[in-house]
Amino acid sequence: MPAVSTSVMIGAIVTYLGNKLAKNESVNSFFDDFSEATVNWIKPLFIKEDDTPTRSLEKLSTNPNSASKQNLLKATLESELEDNPDAEEYIREIYEKISQSEEGKDMLDERDFKQLAQEQFLKGYAESDAIYDTNVNQNIAIQGVNDATISIVKDKIMR
Repeated sequence: MPAVSTSVMIGAIVTYLGNKLAKNESVNSFFDDFSEATVNWIKPLFIKEDDTPTRSLEKLSTNPNSASKQNLLKATLESELEDNPDAEEYIREIYEKISQSEEGKDMLDERDFKQLAQEQFLKGYAESDAIYDTNVNQNIAIQGVNDATISIVKDKIMR
């Protein structure tokens, strides 16, 4: 497996949890595939002793696709990693298990594709004269074009 930054692994973990919640799946099964040490580290970050979700997980469950709700979970993991640098081993274990699952592979492929398409779109946009347009409405339209471009490019590649 190629080297992956901790922030990318954390992002993948949070996205995976968000996907499970979006499909109304329990996150309790998420903990089944990890070593005892990993479960002992991560489970209290998301599940209280009475088996109810922590505030951050509960907020994510109300809107799993919300960037701010996902960032709350990312910040939780990053903060814990800051307090315990050895926890990177647990994050890596979780990331590797996710990337080995069929659902995880699909999610990571989709994320990689979107990131590549966005980088290529922005590179092309930066090279055009339109980069000098600082109109706020234009910037909003660019985001919509960006999403549409990703979809069009993906459709062409998948054919």
